[in-house]
Formats: sequence, structure tokens, C-alpha cells
Amino acid sequence: THPELLDWLAREFVRTGWDVKAFVRLLVTSRTYRQDSVVSPALLERDPENRLLARGPRLRLDAEVLRDQALAIGGLLNPRARAELDAANRRDQAELRREHAGRRAIAKLLPIGEARARAFPTDWTSYAPPRPAFLGVRAIPEIPLSDLAEIVDWSPLFHAWEIRGRYPKL
Repeated sequence: THPELLDWLAREFVRTGWDVKAFVRLLVTSRTYRQDSVVSPALLERDPENRLLARGPRLRLDAEVLRDQALAIGGLLNPRARAELDAANRRDQAELRREHAGRRAIAKLLPIGEARARAFPTDWTSYAPPRPAFLGVRAIPEIPLSDLAEIVDWSPLFHAWEIRGRYPKL
């Protein structure tokens, strides 16, 4: 319906060296693509089928569909790649299930009702936290970071990151 537009798009695609990513970027950043779907009665009467591309589509693509289209354009959505990705994902998920199942077996878990019944009783209504001895910002004299690195115990961070061992003997 728009031969001049199609010709211009084709020339632009060739000019950019058949760069699909640049071409898609050109399309999705255009005013036509980004415009609102709201239509005035006068415009609806003049162009009911939107042949002039004066408004955006009434329905937009879901994020998943848009992602799949981008993958298809990039040549990443093909049956072989999908099968390889699916197999790798299933292996990874099975490994994670085995790893976490072992952790669960070690911990003795209580039923939720019993855990709530055993909860530590707290009464925060009468608690008044102690006032700090110093309020504000305190300047620390120049200390080389290398000196600080020697006295900081990084083990809790490594433990949180599931890196076994004690710093610096990792």
C-alpha cells in the first residue's frame, strides 16, 4: 500500500550493510511505530483502515512475542537451537534440583503451625533503643585500603556467594 516507503526501507537496509539490528532499531524508534493508538472521530472517518499509518495499532505485542520475534530475526529461534537450549536448560535445572534437595535433607523443618507457636515473643511497644554516643559523620584519617584489606574478614560475603573456605585461603 506504500511503495515509496517500502523502496526507502529497502534502500536504507542496503545502505546499512544489511544490518538487521540497525534496521529493527530504525523501525521501532520511528514516529509511526511509537505513535498513540487513540484516534479522533475525524481521522477515523477519513482513514478507517489506517492506510495512512496515522495511528498506532490498537493492540501491542506481548513482551514474550516481541522477544521471540527478535530472536527469530536474529536467527536464534530455530528448531536445532531450541533443542540445544532446552537440553542445556533441563540439565541445569536437574543439577539445581539435586543440589537443593541435598540442602533440604540436612535441615530439619517444622510444620508452620509449630514454628509459629515456638516463635520468640517480642514486645516492641515498650522498647526504646539506646541513643548512639555519636551522631553525624566522622572522618577517618588517611588509611591505605591495602591495610584495611588485611583486617577485614570477607568470609561472610564469600559464604553468601556460596564460595567455600576462609579468606584469604580460598
